[in-house]
Amino acid sequence: MKHRKEWITKKNKLRILKISSIKCNCYLVTNGQSTILVDTNITLKRKQMLRNLNELGFHQLNAIVLTHTHFDHAGNVAFLRNKFRCAVFVHDAEEEKLAVGCTPLPLGAIFPLSILTRYVNKHHIVLPFQKYEPCKATTIIHDIYNLNAIGLAAYILHTPGHTFGSVSIIVDEEIALVGDTMVHGVGGSIYPPFVDNPKLLLNSWQKLLNTGCRLFLPAHGGENTRIVVSRCFDRYTKKQNDC
Repeated sequence: MKHRKEWITKKNKLRILKISSIKCNCYLVTNGQSTILVDTNITLKRKQMLRNLNELGFHQLNAIVLTHTHFDHAGNVAFLRNKFRCAVFVHDAEEEKLAVGCTPLPLGAIFPLSILTRYVNKHHIVLPFQKYEPCKATTIIHDIYNLNAIGLAAYILHTPGHTFGSVSIIVDEEIALVGDTMVHGVGGSIYPPFVDNPKLLLNSWQKLLNTGCRLFLPAHGGENTRIVVSRCFDRYTKKQNDC
């Protein structure tokens, strides 16, 4: 893999490796003995995902954690689960969507995406790219799920807003893998272009700040520092209160 990005926590020296950055940032979290994969990219990136895992020497996974079940995050979960015989973690709100291999589009946060997504959802239109191979989850998340059981100093935290079943993975209370709960956008904005519930999204930003994490790694774009997230939280909270 060229230009591999890696982070190491200070407390327990857990490694976080970004193994894919095209379409969706996918991450490995490992302590050398236990390993989880966070998100699985689109189906068309399957060969790249396998190649990257092999090049990094990961031939076994303890679990796959889906931050949510959109096609760009769940596109390879069924294939990888069968290959590695590992657990699959998903939030209760999206268990059924994963089981049928299709999740409705989230509402667009900006014009014209807001008009388009409302129309598509109102008329129950399913676009071809929304579909992926169905997968049955083995572990259902509700609010918080501790990953100590598989040997990692990390936990899964429910962070709805982008979707109602979105989750984040808090690693060593230092680094958060946040899926689409935020992005790394132009001009320092972290607000995602698709949001099902803006109020829940800001509540989730607050929850993430309350973890004490210093870095927030989204599924699209580069890392966000705590300062950036805090500034955006204050700005959007004020904007919401003024409405």
